[in-house]
Amino acid sequence: MKFSFTVRTSKKKGIVVACLGHEKEKMNKKTLLVSILSLGMLTACGFNGSSTPKSEGQSSVAGDSVGESNASQQGVEPAPAGNGFTITSDLTEAKEIHTAAQKTYLSYTGDYASFPVSQLPSGTEWKSDPNPAKLAWDFEVPEGKTLNRYSVTFGQNSDLSDGFRVAGSATKKEISLQNVFLGKNYFKIAAEYSDDTKTESDIMSFNVDGQAPRNLKIDGMTNCRDLGGRTTVGGGKVKQGMIYRTSGVKGGNPANATDAGIAELKNHLKVKTEINVADSSSYNGTGNGWNIIEHKMDYDSENKTHHHFSRNAESVKAFFKTLSDSSKYPVFFHCRIGTDRTGLCANLLGGLLGVSKNELYQDYLFSNFGNIGEQRKIGASAGQDNIENYMNEIDAMPGATFANKCYNTLLAIGVEKTTLDTVISLLTEGTQVPGNNNGQLIGKGTGLTGNGVTMSTSTSNANPEQYYVLNSSSKSVTYNFTTTEAMNAVITAYLGSGTGGSTTLSSALDVKVDGTSLSVPSKSFKDAGFGTLKGRTCYYVNQMGEVSNLAPGAHTLTIQTKGSSSINVGALGVFNKGASSSSGQSSGGEPSSPAAHTHSIVTADTKNATNDLYAISCSCGQVSGGELKFDKTKTVTAGKWDGDKLKGDLSFNISGIAAGTYDVYMKAGYSNGNDNKTFINTDASATQASRYAFKVDDGSVVAISNTSTYSGLGFGSGAENAAFSNVALCSVSIPEGASTFKMTFNSPDGYSVYAKGLRLVKAA
Repeated sequence: MKFSFTVRTSKKKGIVVACLGHEKEKMNKKTLLVSILSLGMLTACGFNGSSTPKSEGQSSVAGDSVGESNASQQGVEPAPAGNGFTITSDLTEAKEIHTAAQKTYLSYTGDYASFPVSQLPSGTEWKSDPNPAKLAWDFEVPEGKTLNRYSVTFGQNSDLSDGFRVAGSATKKEISLQNVFLGKNYFKIAAEYSDDTKTESDIMSFNVDGQAPRNLKIDGMTNCRDLGGRTTVGGGKVKQGMIYRTSGVKGGNPANATDAGIAELKNHLKVKTEINVADSSSYNGTGNGWNIIEHKMDYDSENKTHHHFSRNAESVKAFFKTLSDSSKYPVFFHCRIGTDRTGLCANLLGGLLGVSKNELYQDYLFSNFGNIGEQRKIGASAGQDNIENYMNEIDAMPGATFANKCYNTLLAIGVEKTTLDTVISLLTEGTQVPGNNNGQLIGKGTGLTGNGVTMSTSTSNANPEQYYVLNSSSKSVTYNFTTTEAMNAVITAYLGSGTGGSTTLSSALDVKVDGTSLSVPSKSFKDAGFGTLKGRTCYYVNQMGEVSNLAPGAHTLTIQTKGSSSINVGALGVFNKGASSSSGQSSGGEPSSPAAHTHSIVTADTKNATNDLYAISCSCGQVSGGELKFDKTKTVTAGKWDGDKLKGDLSFNISGIAAGTYDVYMKAGYSNGNDNKTFINTDASATQASRYAFKVDDGSVVAISNTSTYSGLGFGSGAENAAFSNVALCSVSIPEGASTFKMTFNSPDGYSVYAKGLRLVKAA
């Protein structure tokens, strides 16, 4: 037997303490005698080999190595934890649960909608799990006690009323904790003995880096994370430990939860409800003691319907209804791999709660760290999985913020206001999203009056609970509503049809307010979300037009078909767009004419002490969605233009802007980056020298000076489809008292450029 003699300083008494351990090697008798005598002398002075005085009746247990603490080795100040425990882990620095690759991705400061896919994981490897949080300590087992194991209990509550116990071993004074919370975690350590007694430390805390997502390790399941921990509009937070997105529990590639994974869901995450939004029951975790609810969503090719939301709007309604029941929490939801249908639900829920659109894109692309079968992208190259298809539709709805637009979209498809308000209350803490109560008026089912048609209630193929079938011009539906104040009203209709294709809403429907027809958008049935998938009729909310300065009082909204198209009407809505955002054209469709319409220019940020930064914003139908980060300092809502569709002029109100010379920038992109076409058309015979030109008030036209090629500007196709760049266009002089900044669109050669917005930067 070989004994080891370790010396360390007791900070409490300032005395050197000798600690005796043993190893299985021979030792000479002289050395052994000196060691034993030294230990006896120190014991007589009241020390037990630790940095604190020995309690009466305590002694070392054979086999319990004391040795030098981790804290001493690492230069970290040990933290006394009561009852003989000393924490040797560093509690002063936040622990990092994200891997280096995950952290690099999450540190990106740009627009995640255009994140370079070449820097994303392939989606075919298991990289979504978090790092554990490690805790280490020192402790000396009391005399006469036999240690069975150490354990750590941790949770979010300071009293550990939500605590989860993790068992360790008797030989290691450390435990790695999985699925810790972002921010502050509370914990206590226990030494558990063979006689069923234990010694517990005080309750202490450690911090985890607050960067969302709180990705989770659930053994046998990939692509799992808590939706909580993110900051919301108004400064609130989404609660952690309430709702999780995951892959399916079982059913093959890639998910097959092990017993340990099931135990983590059940005992640690404490789930009460599993929501399956796939179209098969085979992915459910049956027989585990929690409740299983199915809200089946179809996943099919884009040539039938427009996007995931329009395929599954009725299931979305049912999903939010389930989430409004407080007895169901904690909840986890999934489809097969937890990316697209699960992503739809996560995006709608996160948006409703006040998470920014950019963070929702970030969370969606985080799925590529999981084993999801193939890489997911955002943009045209994503095909049917392009979430911009529905995110931009939502962003075109009335509302001051993306959260308000999500709220209004869900109202428009028939989700009850009380349901939405309850979900927000259950899942957020602190300030809730402001601006949701804006006098929205929704007529659903029994709130509508059929003219020549009776209400239907068959929900067998995913129809609403009550709807009307309009299949001839002799049939119509009326919604009588009353406004309490003047408003610029946006009219919506929750519509469904088994027929997709190129037929347009404007050719099939006549929509009137108080007898005056609206300019219904020329949107195809496919883009309107129509079609049939696996026997289901597809529904979606569509904007039918606008009424400027709708007076207070009673009004009548009527919708009827013009011809033989069969369209189901599940709800009609009236939304207050607000006086400042009226554009004088139908929302969601083509401009009624190439004439100018008014937008606004707003102060976005200050670049430095002398250079003012402005962002041009627009909320008309052509300018839907998109978020710009200017100088990586502030997210500014802005427009998205398609040069193929917008013709004529756009006029921006610049009243109040400081006089001076401004550099004009556009965040632009195009899918054909291999083309050597220049950004401007230099053909002198063209009506305009450039595809885009500018002028202030009635001054002379300012041509774009940038002659870079598409390739040189960073535009691209394939993996970088419709890649965006910040393009310097030209400089303009803005005099004192200027009121209009006009942008002229012209594409004589047929080339288009997509833009997410403009900015003016005052030249130094």
